Amino acid sequence: MTELLTDMQTSRLKKLAGIRRFLLAAVLASSFGCADRAEPERVQEHPGKEIYRKYCLACHQGGIANSPTYGKPEDWVERLEKGRDAMVKSVIEGIPPGMPIKGLCTGCTDEELGHAVDYMLVPVLPADSVQNINETVDKR
Repeated sequence: MTELLTDMQTSRLKKLAGIRRFLLAAVLASSFGCADRAEPERVQEHPGKEIYRKYCLACHQGGIANSPTYGKPEDWVERLEKGRDAMVKSVIEGIPPGMPIKGLCTGCTDEELGHAVDYMLVPVLPADSVQNINETVDKR
């Protein structure tokens, strides 16, 4: 009986070893060539989106203190007529009493604030107009 039990244990160990080899082979086969696969393209976020989220959203999402509402074109008409540079200047210098200097983003560069303005203009202007807004204003 002891010999039979030993044979059963041996048989079981061989089966387990076979299963382990199979699983190891499956893992290796499934990962073979993974290093050569290109990562899926990541959609690049708009450079002004993060600044908008941190500093602008609180007022511009709901039109607080008469601020133009994000995504509401009629709120932006008067500002668009002045051009992008004038909007960026207003952000940098502030507009009392509602718009604080640099929108409270004191660590932001003028360029970053410009990106935030551009981000807010995306939903209210055609895609190609955001970069050319000053050219359009100058032609009038």
